[in-house]
Amino acid sequence: MPGFFQRMIRHQKKWYGQWHAWAGIFAGSILIVVSLTGTLLVFEEELDVWLYPELFGFEHEDERLSFGGIVQAVQAVYPDWQIKGIYRFKKRNDCYMLYYGADYRQAIVNPYSGEVTGTRIYAHSIMGFIRNLHRTLLIPTVGKYIVGVASLFLVILMITGLRLWIPKHWGKLKERLTVKKGASFKRQNYDWHNSLGFYFAPFITLISLTGAAITFSPLVILTLFLVSFEPPQSIDSILGQKSQYVANGQPLAIDAVVAIANEEIPGGVVRGITLPSDSIGTFGVNILAPGRAKTGDYSIINYDQYAGKALMNTDADLPHIGKAYVNWVTPIHYGTFGGLTTRILALIASLVVPVLFVTGFIIWRGRWLKRNKKADLTTNTKDKKRRIPLPKENIEEEQKVLVP
Repeated sequence: MPGFFQRMIRHQKKWYGQWHAWAGIFAGSILIVVSLTGTLLVFEEELDVWLYPELFGFEHEDERLSFGGIVQAVQAVYPDWQIKGIYRFKKRNDCYMLYYGADYRQAIVNPYSGEVTGTRIYAHSIMGFIRNLHRTLLIPTVGKYIVGVASLFLVILMITGLRLWIPKHWGKLKERLTVKKGASFKRQNYDWHNSLGFYFAPFITLISLTGAAITFSPLVILTLFLVSFEPPQSIDSILGQKSQYVANGQPLAIDAVVAIANEEIPGGVVRGITLPSDSIGTFGVNILAPGRAKTGDYSIINYDQYAGKALMNTDADLPHIGKAYVNWVTPIHYGTFGGLTTRILALIASLVVPVLFVTGFIIWRGRWLKRNKKADLTTNTKDKKRRIPLPKENIEEEQKVLVP
């Protein structure tokens, strides 16, 4: 019986090894690009400010203008702009950013004077290009699905890698967790691959799973509704609320909507507002309640544009698991959910991914060359065994034919 289990373990290890190798070969080049661009996106907002000082280089003053004050100041200069939303970006030098037009062009606004310092289409900026490369590899339509599938393959690599990492004898555990100094390049490469893979497996797996969840978001949301026993058709009814139309009615002022949101969540910090797109559209307020994580645990409340009545509140109307997904999947993916510490961890984990692929390729190549060399030696040995020496008289007959 022990022999049976040993054979099973050997077979399982071989099977995991094949999955590990082929998943690495398929996903390697893709995930090197995705992981390296991901390291930059961890500090996307700070890099955006550094790259474009002319847009964000305003001096801080004592008082910022309100959301409504910013919109009024901008529309006084640009009355033709159809503003769709306004957001405050603390890490972009506390600026306000307006979104307007059919292409959702950005207008960066000085939060103290209301002056527009510049406009752009974010996808055409340096960080916008990096984000697009990270999410789609610059391949229209199918690119994001290639990235999503590659992210799932990375999860397989982590699982199979951990299975291959488990030592036969637990006495060798310390050996698997360290890099042997003074050893050959081949041995150190192997140790680095094992050690980095073990220590960073939880972080890389979490980043990969959330990346795949972002790619396949509609399917994930549907699954979450099913798991929470909410009917899938309720998505439209929750997110598709409309204002009750009032003939000749005037929408509420933006600052009035902010005041209503602050009454509903006392002490809350409004991070952004989307404006009604038409006469039955709604105001959407993004607000962070006091005591909640600054990055992920925010609420979205939709208000009737005339009456100021709350039509949808993610705190009450979304299943808890659905709200957790909406709020946390992106911050976890980029490591922004826990402040500077988790961002640095996400950055290092993203850098470890290409190191794992390079060291893994070196290991695979060495074994592949060794296997081919062994196969050649086996073939040559078999050929030698097949060479049966001719009898002496046959050799003499051959010589007569060859030499006249």
